[in-house]
Amino acid sequence: MSTVILAANNGQVGGGEVMLLATGRLLRDLGYDVEVVGPGTPGPARTAATGMAGTPGPARTVAAGGTGTGASGTPRTSGVPAGAGGTGTGASGTSGTSGVPRGAGGSGEADGILDLAASEGFTVHRLAADRRRYVHELRAWHGGRRELLWCHGLVPAFATAGRPRRVVHLHKLPTRAQHAGYLTARSRSWLTLVPSRWMAAQVPHARVLPNWTPDLWYAPGPAGRPRRLGYLGRHAVDKGLLVLAEALATGLGDEPVRLVLAGGPRFTDEAGARRVAAALERLGDRVERVGWVEPAELLRDVDGLVVPSLAPESFGLPAAEAMSAGVPCIVSDAGALSDVVGPDHPWVVPAGDAAALAVAVRSWASAPGSRLEEVARAQRERWQAEHSPDVARERLRGILASLPA
Repeated sequence: MSTVILAANNGQVGGGEVMLLATGRLLRDLGYDVEVVGPGTPGPARTAATGMAGTPGPARTVAAGGTGTGASGTPRTSGVPAGAGGTGTGASGTSGTSGVPRGAGGSGEADGILDLAASEGFTVHRLAADRRRYVHELRAWHGGRRELLWCHGLVPAFATAGRPRRVVHLHKLPTRAQHAGYLTARSRSWLTLVPSRWMAAQVPHARVLPNWTPDLWYAPGPAGRPRRLGYLGRHAVDKGLLVLAEALATGLGDEPVRLVLAGGPRFTDEAGARRVAAALERLGDRVERVGWVEPAELLRDVDGLVVPSLAPESFGLPAAEAMSAGVPCIVSDAGALSDVVGPDHPWVVPAGDAAALAVAVRSWASAPGSRLEEVARAQRERWQAEHSPDVARERLRGILASLPA
């Protein structure tokens, strides 16, 4: 098994796509040839590329679209799990991603997953952007191939259902409506992976491969006044921004805190986006909007990070990124977040509880610098033990060794 094909869930970049690229890098480190197949996005493909560690690695972009007429055994497209792709519900397959488009350069327009894969030197196979056509074309394209197919999300797993030599890697808990599609998707697969113990408790027979992040450590300096609290991700109701706005508006007293808001209203409905925008507007000049930026750029500019999610997170990449950077974080207990930061973390609050969130923010904002350094050091140690690339590489090596030859 010298080649591994990574199949994307979406053309745009969400948490699952971030982890697809991270998986590809580690597989390449382990000596595998890596190819990426996924739905295209509008605009020209970028085929000039640079490989890992600065080594030139010109990418190949292959137009691999099938006819869309359905290969033998193609699942009915009416059975594509609802919400399993497209842009309506949060880059389905996400794992609590920060939502900041990697490679977007702060422009607000994200590169597609295949563009980013090509820029890192991977051979990419560009199929139809439309979800239903993508399902048909992926099944036809995959027919007869013998390489290991690593399906990052429900859509590629469903498209190739019933075939062996597959790993199904879920980055989001299937909804009740998606349950039948999930059972079909994992049929005859070799392994199902999930990113957290919390999610494994919801998905029978799944194995945990915790997510990991790059090393973002930069030796933060002393926290200033007012304290700068970062938020990194989608501006959506389910990400807890209404709760955060309420906590900052009513619960801080005289404690000066400035919210540094990265991201924007991607993958959310218009009504929800308007509610979030109105709530943040009421905070006035206490909010500094920086738009779409890389996680490292934001984390170098704040004293803490808040992840106030309402909807259960399958993992929580922003929290892990903050842990890597040595930036103290405040998280809700939605889904896997409390497991990511660990049982001894001081600032974990009940999801949706604005009063409790305000208490945690006040505690963080009033803490002496020595206390913030202590928390940051503990977070960093947990990241090194649980969510660093070195640890993930060995876990991945073990998973590959356990698969049939």
